[in-house]
Amino acid sequence: MVSILLTIGESILSDVISRLVDKATTSDFLHFVRKENLEVEIKKWRKTLTKLNAVLADAEKRKTTSEASDSVKEWLTSLKALVYDVEDVFDEVNYEALRLKFTSESQATNYSSKMRALIPSCCSSFSLSNIKFGSKLKDITSRLDQIVKEKNDLGLTEGSYAKLEKRKPTTSSITKLPDTVTALYNLETLILYQCSYLDELPAKIKNLIELHELDLSYTKHLHEMPSGISSLTKLHKLSKFILSKGDKHRIRELQGLTRLRGKLSIYGLENVQDVHDVRIANLKGKEGLDDIALIWSNEFYDSRDEMLEMQVLEWLEPNKNLKVLEIKSYGGNDFPSWLGDPYYANMERITLSGCKKSKWLPSLGRLPLLKYLRIEGNNGVESVGREFSGSNSFPKLDTLEFENMLNWVDWRFAMLKNVQAWRSSPRHAIILKASLKDGVMKKSFK
Repeated sequence: MVSILLTIGESILSDVISRLVDKATTSDFLHFVRKENLEVEIKKWRKTLTKLNAVLADAEKRKTTSEASDSVKEWLTSLKALVYDVEDVFDEVNYEALRLKFTSESQATNYSSKMRALIPSCCSSFSLSNIKFGSKLKDITSRLDQIVKEKNDLGLTEGSYAKLEKRKPTTSSITKLPDTVTALYNLETLILYQCSYLDELPAKIKNLIELHELDLSYTKHLHEMPSGISSLTKLHKLSKFILSKGDKHRIRELQGLTRLRGKLSIYGLENVQDVHDVRIANLKGKEGLDDIALIWSNEFYDSRDEMLEMQVLEWLEPNKNLKVLEIKSYGGNDFPSWLGDPYYANMERITLSGCKKSKWLPSLGRLPLLKYLRIEGNNGVESVGREFSGSNSFPKLDTLEFENMLNWVDWRFAMLKNVQAWRSSPRHAIILKASLKDGVMKKSFK
């Protein structure tokens, strides 16, 4: 049993580090870091991570066999936390790199004269606002230096990296995990990233009470979760929570997961039957979550209850620390009262997509730090006006994207307190794609 645990532990951490090293060598990523003068720093991170990866096998062996086993365990714990912080930074860089690429491609597109008339002069040339790494960049660099120093003090040796790479499991084609995994009672990390064919989790996953991270990112065939997730009270990271048909009160299982942080995506919200269950889940009380996606089915069948979905979204109010929010395929005809409230002073990005029944857009102009706003496929919207921008008119907004708003015909949009200020700043962009009905849209800036 011990040997199985060791192999899983070092392979998982090695896999994460290897993904980071690979991500940092992609062309879009490299182009962006060069543009932002971060190439030297990121190159140093990449080399350091590769060297740390090379001593993992020795560290895993010595944490159970050497006199310094406690120190080695602490070192591995510190390394794990550091690696996931690096991953968060790389994800942010990658996002900005892709957005820059999209903006450049959009600039090269030949817009029709009607489409050009809708885009203010400030947006005729796009540019991307810089990512301010600030103290985060310095902190990670300092921690990397410290972790290397501790590695040397512990006498951890390199040279086993090649062996580790050969042992690393390939999980992309698995459809289920063996039930024996649930007997690994001390398992802290279970990464199933990009296991595209995985369609079920072990029924007794609730036995893994020491689990700190369950990464289900890009598991597109996974449409249900076993009961008992609420038993995993030590979870810090849960990338996906799925509600399937017939789950009834399953969303209540989020109640006890008070340590969650980072990103959480909740799928299958059309299957919630009682709004009281959502209240018990208490999303607002999970203050470590700063990135939340709320996702309903994109099939708008007759049995979906618009009023219930409005109540569900009202009670899915997140915590005040939220920075990123996505609402997808929501079936209510109005958005909740909390969306756009300046109480959410840290909100930086919002995506509203496929909310076909909503007839109005929420008032988002009062959010003081909102930089990026994307609205896609909200076909019930016919007019966008003052109710959208409010009196503050998006003080920090960099990019506003509308796409596939097929019934939108009227734009009476008091978007900015000072339109001239927007026109003089090249960092702002309004992107319109396939947002015209019959090729006609009225606009006015007030």
